[in-house]
Order: sequence, then C-alpha cells, then structure tokens
Amino acid sequence: MYGEILKIATIIQNGAILLGKNVVCDAHVKRPVRVVTHIHWDHIMGLERSSQECEYILMTPLSFDLIKILKGKDLDRGEKIKTLNYNEEFFYKGEKIIFFPAGHIFGSAQILLETENKVKILYTGDFKYPPAKPLITDILITEATYGNPSNIRKFKYDIEEVFMDLVKESLLIQPVIIFGFHGKLQRVLAILEKEKFSVPILLPKKIYNMAKVCEKYNLKLGKYISIESEEGSKIVKGKRPFLALFHAKSYKNISSHGIKINLTGWEFEKPIKKVEEDKWIVALSDHSDFEQLLEFIEKCRPKYVITDNYRVGDAISLSKEIQKRLKIPSMPLPNLSN
Repeated sequence: MYGEILKIATIIQNGAILLGKNVVCDAHVKRPVRVVTHIHWDHIMGLERSSQECEYILMTPLSFDLIKILKGKDLDRGEKIKTLNYNEEFFYKGEKIIFFPAGHIFGSAQILLETENKVKILYTGDFKYPPAKPLITDILITEATYGNPSNIRKFKYDIEEVFMDLVKESLLIQPVIIFGFHGKLQRVLAILEKEKFSVPILLPKKIYNMAKVCEKYNLKLGKYISIESEEGSKIVKGKRPFLALFHAKSYKNISSHGIKINLTGWEFEKPIKKVEEDKWIVALSDHSDFEQLLEFIEKCRPKYVITDNYRVGDAISLSKEIQKRLKIPSMPLPNLSN
C-alpha cells in the first residue's frame, strides 16, 4: 500500500522531506527545487549546498530577509532564490507548489504540492492550529512536536493575558528579562505592542535587526531600543524599569539583575510557573498540542499521513494515535532504527 505513496512523499534519513518528483523541503537533497518552510535551524539545514546544487530555492519574502540576518551574510538572490507569497503558485515540470500560512512564526509556510497526476501532498512544516488553516489533501506530512497524547494544554487560549499580567507585576519590582527562540521573541514584541507598554524594551543586535525586518512587512512590533546603543546602555545602568529580550541560548550567560522569564512550549500544567525566586517559565508555544494536531489532521481529510520522525517530537506515538482514533493509515519517517 505504501510503496506508491513513498515514491511521491517521504522523509529520508537526513530529515529532508521529498515531495513529488522534483521538490525537497527543509534539508538538502540534489533535486531541482529546494523549499525552506521557515528560519529555524532544523529547517534550513544544507542551505549552502542547495544553493550550489538545486535550480531553485523557494521561501517567503520575510523568511529570506530573516535568514540573511541569521547567516550574517547576504544570500545570493540571483536566479536561484525565488520568494513566494502566500497563495502564490510556482510551477516546475508539471508540479504546482503553493505556500499557505503555518501559524508558527512570522514568515512560516505550509507547502501544498500537486503532482502531474493531480495528487495533492501537504507538508505542514512546523505549524500552529489555529490560526493555521487545514487544507484538503490526499497525502499529509506533518510535524509531531507534541505528538504524544500526554501533551495537552487545558489553557490554550488565555496564555498571552496571563503572561502580560506576570510582566506588569514583575516590572513593579525589578527589570524583566525574557528568553525565547527566534520567532517567539518577535511574537512577544507584537503582544507587548498590543498592550502599549510604556517601559523601554531592549534588544540585542541580531534580535533588533530581525524586528526591523519584520516591520518592513507591516508587522507592528512597537518601540524598542538596541541594548548596545548609548541609550540602551544608560537604561541598563539606570534605575528605571525596563524589559529586555534575549535568545534562549543566552539564558545562562545573562547575569543582569532582574526577573527572568523563560518561554517554553514544554509546560502543560499551568500557563505560568515559578521555578525559583525571580525565575518563571511561561507556556508560550508556537506549535499545536496533541489535541490540535489530531483536529487539524482530521480536517485535512488525508488518505495517508506521514509523521516527521527526524525532528523533535513523538512521531511514532502520533502515527499510532492517527490510526487508532482517526482510522487513517499512517507511518513515522524516517525509520531511525535502521
């Protein structure tokens, strides 16, 4: 049953997602068309090699501009890199590719490929439902970050409000230092803008530059200041309350006084949790939890489902639950036991 499916939709040992005859997503294989769904490291693997061996590299315009900052150098736009807007079509030798919003981070995309024989294959990349919209498809390749049935949040829709209450209360005592990954930090800036915070918001250089890029695409991120600037330095040394945003990998290296808030999707018990004096975690996730994954899959009405067993998550468990609860044939790939 799976033999014919795997000829047009599969995930191989290096994490590359192969769609149709010509397309590879989120890792490198020598195929004519490489797709980047978003800027996280496990989805831009092998990009330099793809720029040499693939005919085209497709990504959203925002992802292209953000990758230039992350890589610390200009990508050669040339003829190879094609930026594709949502709902825009790209054709290659009878196959059609369309990008749709993934609801994950700014610039992220779901990929819908239609083969020459009109078979539809949807690759979600990392996604969050809602706001990502399910798309009717024949074959679905889905992420499985929270693919274990135990990964269910009972507080799915009130996290931002509770998070902002924590920030406001904490600022009455000390500066607040927020840690998260790229994408999630830009989402925090958007939340802070909606709340109209009046305290200074400080950003290190790379995060500052990424915010500036996001604003080019009409994303409202409010007012923020480079922490390396003269103004930023004065604020840090002064007595005024302030907010600062840092990458999650900086958590152990930032010794500045203040209340530390770590953003994580791996907290399922409470929206916020105090872990130490002046240290909190906030369950702000940019992925669907287990219930949302199943609901999304069901609404896509696929005939077959492949779960991503290369990246972080529980693809094996999710695949079993898809078969048991939704009665849809499913398999986790790649088989890492080989």
